[in-house]
Amino acid sequence: MEEDPAGTVKTKAENERNERRTSTNHDEEQMTSPQVLSYLCRHLYNLGWMPGSGGAISMREGDTLYVTPSGVQKERVKASDVFELCADGSVLSGPSNLRPSQCLPLFQLIYEVHGPGTIIHSHSIAVVMATILYPGRWLRLSHLHMIKGVPRQSTGGRRRWDEELCIPVIENEAEDKDMAGSLRVALSAQPDCPAVLIRRHGAYIWGQSWDKAKTTAESIDYLCDVAVRMKQSGLNIELPPSGEKGFE
Repeated sequence: MEEDPAGTVKTKAENERNERRTSTNHDEEQMTSPQVLSYLCRHLYNLGWMPGSGGAISMREGDTLYVTPSGVQKERVKASDVFELCADGSVLSGPSNLRPSQCLPLFQLIYEVHGPGTIIHSHSIAVVMATILYPGRWLRLSHLHMIKGVPRQSTGGRRRWDEELCIPVIENEAEDKDMAGSLRVALSAQPDCPAVLIRRHGAYIWGQSWDKAKTTAESIDYLCDVAVRMKQSGLNIELPPSGEKGFE
């Protein structure tokens, strides 16, 4: 054991944990865009959001796009599998035996309209179930604390937990590129929301940086899970809470 300047005794295990934490943070700060995409693919696969070879992620640096490959199991995506593209989709570099994700046209559309730094396309079960149980054009949520985890698209500012969050929903198509028209309509209909849900399919969620996109995606997945459980419990998610009397 050793003692820090404040006089606190630290065990060897605590020191090792702190070293790993510092090393991990340093490693993440030093990662290239392809390395970040590889990391996010493994992380989202482990969450169950990218089963099989489903889902995709893209990052943008200036006029250069980075996109995960099509048809590769996401827990196996390496940095060397990631494609580097021009804004128009032409390939600058990438593996000759693979091709960029079929989500590329939709990524390009979201970059064009909102200009984020990272876009995540997930196949989360909670999102899919929410779009089935709530069949309209919007998933409306209110009075849930994790609404604060979904920033305003226009300013990046935080929302209030008790305000209404409206997430647009579009219908699924056989090919991702065929959803471009409805996606553009949804982006225009709700320009302050950094997400669009696809019925019986998944979601496109984005942020100005990869960690902000990850945080937003996790918050929306949580909210969709709550929406599903409320529906299954016979609760109306669009009504303000009543009869709840805890300490204030």
